[in-house]
Amino acid sequence: MRRTTRQGEAIVGVARRLLSVPVGEQIPTVTELGSEIGVGSGTVQAALRSLREAGAIDLSSHGHRGTKLVKRDLVALWEATGGGAIEGVLPLPTSPEFSGLATGLAEAFDRAGVRLNLTFRQGVRHRLDSLEEGRVDFVACSAPSARTLAGEHRAVFLPEHTFYARDAVVVITRAGEKPDPGGRVPIDRNSRDHSVLTEAEFPDATLIDAPYTLIPELIVHNEADAAIWHRTSASPLLTATGLDIHARLRPPPDEGDEISRAALVMRADDPARTAVLDAVIDPAAIAEVQRQVLERERVPGF
Repeated sequence: MRRTTRQGEAIVGVARRLLSVPVGEQIPTVTELGSEIGVGSGTVQAALRSLREAGAIDLSSHGHRGTKLVKRDLVALWEATGGGAIEGVLPLPTSPEFSGLATGLAEAFDRAGVRLNLTFRQGVRHRLDSLEEGRVDFVACSAPSARTLAGEHRAVFLPEHTFYARDAVVVITRAGEKPDPGGRVPIDRNSRDHSVLTEAEFPDATLIDAPYTLIPELIVHNEADAAIWHRTSASPLLTATGLDIHARLRPPPDEGDEISRAALVMRADDPARTAVLDAVIDPAAIAEVQRQVLERERVPGF
């Protein structure tokens, strides 16, 4: 029984290590793998043989020049690690941008044969907490939010207007009113973007802490005067009966269209999961699926 357990540990350890080795590159020696995993050379050799027989990897020996990873089956190698589904968290899918992003990710993982679990949470700070606590493998946020992160992270950036469509971030007021620069303005400090955009647009306002999803109601019920809002997630009913939409006048300095770009941020301290995400996520392909959702060429599905 002990032998079987050690063999299983070796297979998991070797599979995780080889996920981080690019195809065509030299793999660590049997001695090095054994030292990393904490098993003997014979057990490592058995693990490599098992992975080859399962079709997860193909190796080519070059004598004193080492052994190269000729090819690998991403799904088989990932399953050999016992990694299970990849967990991601996105903003609430209340806009075509976010539902399109979720659809693009779902299609990418389905095509690769890797299981994906998506959850949704408003506020980038909450999403990043989930990442830091190890509860998810990646999060979606705007490019500027991704660039503020410290520590071991890796970000994949999508094209412009994949997080906020062109001219989608607007100012809302009650119907028939104009934005009051010194009025009462709600701000969701759990959203880095909402905070930056609000403070840039209303530098002299009285800021009121409020959850983002409740902001239209605060405006309609005269508990606030104006707010930054994402046009495509505004309730059609509230817009028809109680809100007016206005263009922003003061974009945040130095950000330009950078804030419109989506970023997928993952921890960089787990090379195996990072390798799977790198292999599956194709920014251009995801953006194309999102475009189809935005232009109503396909129904969102995730």
